[in-house]
Amino acid sequence: MRDSNRLLAVLLPIGILVALLSAQGRGAPPPSVTPVAESTLQATEPTPTLSVAQTDMPTSPTDTPTLSVAQTDMPASPTDTPTGPIQGLDVSMWQGEIDWQAVAAAGYKFVIIKASEGVNYVDPCFVVNWDGAKQAGLLVSAYHVFWPTLSGEKQAKHFLDTLGERKADFSLAVDVERRGASNSGAAVEAFLLAVKEADGRNPLVYTAQAVWNAAVGWAPGWHVYPLWVADYDAANPAMPAGWDDWTIWQYSNKGSVPGIAGHVDLDIFQGEALVNLGGEDDG
Repeated sequence: MRDSNRLLAVLLPIGILVALLSAQGRGAPPPSVTPVAESTLQATEPTPTLSVAQTDMPTSPTDTPTLSVAQTDMPASPTDTPTGPIQGLDVSMWQGEIDWQAVAAAGYKFVIIKASEGVNYVDPCFVVNWDGAKQAGLLVSAYHVFWPTLSGEKQAKHFLDTLGERKADFSLAVDVERRGASNSGAAVEAFLLAVKEADGRNPLVYTAQAVWNAAVGWAPGWHVYPLWVADYDAANPAMPAGWDDWTIWQYSNKGSVPGIAGHVDLDIFQGEALVNLGGEDDG
């Protein structure tokens, strides 16, 4: 009896364990899980991305604007200048040493060289510029810077003495750009008459509208002298009192020319023949 009881005590737990395993194998439901409320979850925000416009990074070279030639400070070449038969320039000591062969090779045909100023000043580069331009085959003339407070006759004599035996290829010129007298017309006329008598041609008058109109003004005979007018960044130059049209136009004071270091004045001649300039019908 005691052995039976012992056997029962051993078999009973084994039977209970087998019954439990059989029940799970038949698909008894698992223990329930309590869901977590949505309000207890932290939302994860996506990291925003920045476009190029939203950053402080510089744009690449392909994003930069391009400039046209008109928006730059590059000087015009002879083919970019106003239309006309002959391109030229004018020079003084401020251009330094000039390679005149390079100037001629670039297509410039004439030059007007500073010779003198007032009653005693001579441009130190006048002779070397004259000789160099002549040897390079340019048409050459010279100009005198007029002082309105000094005698026109004395200034003409100084100019002609500076020229000596040199013969210009076209009309000589007087530069009327200095201010200092409200009515210097008589002195300017005295200079022009003296130079014409010595040279045989009507001299060029270099000036700008504002200067001429303030210092000299209109007179009926000015038009017989061919006008060399200065006016930059204009479609057409403004006319000083006494002229209806120009003969030579200085259209830039910032030109770039092969053979010359730095800026130089650029000019254009309109007419039939530069070598005929200064006759009675000019102006």
